[in-house]
Amino acid sequence: MTNVSGKLNTKYISKRFPVWTGYPVTLILIAAVTALLHALRPVFPLAQFPIPYILVTMLVAYLFGVGPAILAFLVGLFVFDYSFTAAVYEPRVHAVDIRLAGITAYLLGASIVAISMVLISNSKRRIECIAEELRRSQEDLNRAQVVAKIGSWRLDVQHNKLYWSDETYRLFGIPIGTPLTYETFLAKIHPDDREYVDEKWKAALRGEPYDIEHRIIVDDDVRWVRERAELEFGKDGEVKSAFGTVQDITDLKLAEEARVASEANYRAIFNAANDAIFVHDPETGIVLDANQKVMEMYGYSPEEARTLTIQDISSGEPPYTQEEGMQLVRRAMQGEPQIFEWKAKDKNGRIFWVEVNLKKAIIGGQDRVLAVVRDITDRKQTEEALQREQEHKLQFYRQTIMAATDGKLIITERSEIEHLAGTSLAVWEIHQPDELRVIRHEIEKVAESLGMAQDRVCELLVASGEAITNAVKHAGGGLVSVHKTDESLMVVVSDKGPGIPALALPEVALRRGYSTTGTLGMGYKIMIQLMDRVYLATDESGTVVGLEAKLRRSDISASPGMNRVLCI
Repeated sequence: MTNVSGKLNTKYISKRFPVWTGYPVTLILIAAVTALLHALRPVFPLAQFPIPYILVTMLVAYLFGVGPAILAFLVGLFVFDYSFTAAVYEPRVHAVDIRLAGITAYLLGASIVAISMVLISNSKRRIECIAEELRRSQEDLNRAQVVAKIGSWRLDVQHNKLYWSDETYRLFGIPIGTPLTYETFLAKIHPDDREYVDEKWKAALRGEPYDIEHRIIVDDDVRWVRERAELEFGKDGEVKSAFGTVQDITDLKLAEEARVASEANYRAIFNAANDAIFVHDPETGIVLDANQKVMEMYGYSPEEARTLTIQDISSGEPPYTQEEGMQLVRRAMQGEPQIFEWKAKDKNGRIFWVEVNLKKAIIGGQDRVLAVVRDITDRKQTEEALQREQEHKLQFYRQTIMAATDGKLIITERSEIEHLAGTSLAVWEIHQPDELRVIRHEIEKVAESLGMAQDRVCELLVASGEAITNAVKHAGGGLVSVHKTDESLMVVVSDKGPGIPALALPEVALRRGYSTTGTLGMGYKIMIQLMDRVYLATDESGTVVGLEAKLRRSDISASPGMNRVLCI
């Protein structure tokens, strides 16, 4: 605090008088006093005393400080000694003693006065600097109160006098400087809050904390303020004074009211949703909030629901376990919404199917995971019933087709054909019809190298051509491979087309001339008649046809009119 005051002191002096002006002013004053004393010397015989020069030193010390005061002291001593004291050779009685007495008086008087005035001047300037600092602090405080919308007040309880800061006057809409009392303050409070504030103040006078919020009326507008106070009690327990603050919190109240209204609207929509909605912590998976539908679907009370984890509401069965569920949560937090089906578990352990939509959401300024859950148990049960029915039909068709084709057409799975075929001898890709001739030629070379009779080779090539043509025509191409089994040669043609609907299989296999797309049925009829076995696997991912031909003709392949086939 001392260093700051010293700096402010120098700055303050510089504003009043520049330091250098003290020196010429000192010389001018000394010259003026000397001239005046010389003029008055014939009239006043006491003019030889140094009082005028002491007064000059005092004035300079007060106005300009130590430096000019020293100059005034030295110059005044020289002029006084030279002009007004008796010389040693002057023929006067006791001239030496008079001169020494004058000089001594001057030295003592000027020194004492100069030092006193420097001290007084410094003290005054220090006081002025402190006053200036207090004034600036008061201005800063007033400015801070305006910015923060916080006023201050002080109450003299014994004299019932209330003192407000300028900002407090502005907050209450009262002209600055208006005389105040406690009753004046109460008159500005909203009528509905007046009794409450008065009761709280009386309770504060008994020693209770005073920290309240209430409304005030300012120019017919209702505003909200928060008041806090500290009371000073005397030894007798009586209140002596009180100091407090008042803050305008109208904007905060309006924002709070808007937030509450928004929260109410959000809660109404939240609970009115037909789907269950969970709000999860993205780090732990703990449920932070849940709507009313969650209670109906899972059987947990609101309090119980807000402590659940993913593990609590998951069956733990495939397709998604607890860890897999958290991985989905992490992907959702990266901005990738996750939609999937899951086996859930309610409070009583019942397992049911749900469809879950996970997405990132910001709720209350925090990153959260929103899980919208729909019960799809009825749909899954319907799908499973349809699937079972489809499987029954497919099994019936398989058995019927096998019986109708003397066991030559076998409806199976892709993996079963791959297992029966084993390792391939050669594999080709086909995309265009003109590639068929090359592949047939390669198949022919493989068959002949294994000792297959020529007529069997021709039958294999015709059947293979039908299968390959179907793949090119209906799936845009596929893979052709040749496999050697114990007694047979198998050609496998696979594609990634739309597959053959299960309900169309009997027509494809049994109805002559039937085709889903032109000539499909006729092709399968030829394959069945020429081959020993035809394996067919088809679904939405594509079709696989396995053509098995014995290296030597057997009775199973003999059909009227088909013993000889022309190789094209």
